[in-house]
Amino acid sequence: MYFVISDIHGDYESLLQAFEFYDKSKFDGIIICGDLLFDGSFFSRTKSSQSCLDLLNEYAEDILACRGNNDISKDLEELKFEVDDEFGLYEIYGRKMLLTHGHLYYETRLPEVGDNDIYMSGHTHMPRADFAYGMYMLNPGSVSSPRGGYPKTYGVLNERGFEVFDFKGNIIKEVTFHGN
Repeated sequence: MYFVISDIHGDYESLLQAFEFYDKSKFDGIIICGDLLFDGSFFSRTKSSQSCLDLLNEYAEDILACRGNNDISKDLEELKFEVDDEFGLYEIYGRKMLLTHGHLYYETRLPEVGDNDIYMSGHTHMPRADFAYGMYMLNPGSVSSPRGGYPKTYGVLNERGFEVFDFKGNIIKEVTFHGN
């Protein structure tokens, strides 16, 4: 079972709150769909963003991550875990999973994803859990700045499917996987 988050944007309080859910359960790891640290401050890292960096580094061994459109090289160099540049391809629960932020690769422009595989992205700040274009389209929403009237959210990926939860533990979106 994997804990999935996206679009942190250097919001330490929200990341800390999200990691409380991670720490309460037995997850195999953390998947981050980009936009980790940049919070809009071009000239220096804010205290919140620095605290996010420190917290993420504490969990470095557990993290799979991809770069978002707001992730800058200077920030990524200080992380103690690899961050896929444009996308990463992983085998998970017998399916291929394309991990990307969503600003370069999106539902109609995808590399190397087949039927019943997983497209995992962020970028929109809105949760998604459905089957379209012959694959599972998954987005955990945003832990820091949700859009579309959604609350702050995180996702849980397991062999049965994907669920998106708000910070009160309510299921916001879900999809069940069928066949391989």
